[in-house]
Amino acid sequence: MARYGLVFKYLPGTVTTLPWGVHVPPPFAATVPECPACLSGAAMHPSFLYESLLLLAAAAWLYPRAMRMTPLPTWLREGDLFKLFLLTYACARFLLEYVRGNPLMLFGMSGSQLTVLAAIEPLSIHFAQRAARARVASFLA
Repeated sequence: MARYGLVFKYLPGTVTTLPWGVHVPPPFAATVPECPACLSGAAMHPSFLYESLLLLAAAAWLYPRAMRMTPLPTWLREGDLFKLFLLTYACARFLLEYVRGNPLMLFGMSGSQLTVLAAIEPLSIHFAQRAARARVASFLA
């Protein structure tokens, strides 16, 4: 396998019956001994493709706002678009982990899910407080 320059360290995804499931080619399946689905040739979720599509959609939504082609809500401040991207990515990554096939660590969640939870909470609080202040300010005005 080294002659191909590919060694799988992580699983491509969990087993799926969806028509776009991917198969690990037999020569590479041996490089992932922790993946019985790889060895059996089962179709798996293309989690890498899901993540790429998410990032493309986030870029398409954020770019016009970052370039000020689309007006921003008045309650957003400098740096909030980046924080919004971080929140979006953290939430999506949390959900993507269910089809990634990574080992579970605590409370039925993977290490990545536990890590992004640490980002989701403060970012959600930040935006909830910012939006609430804007509502109060508009009410008082």
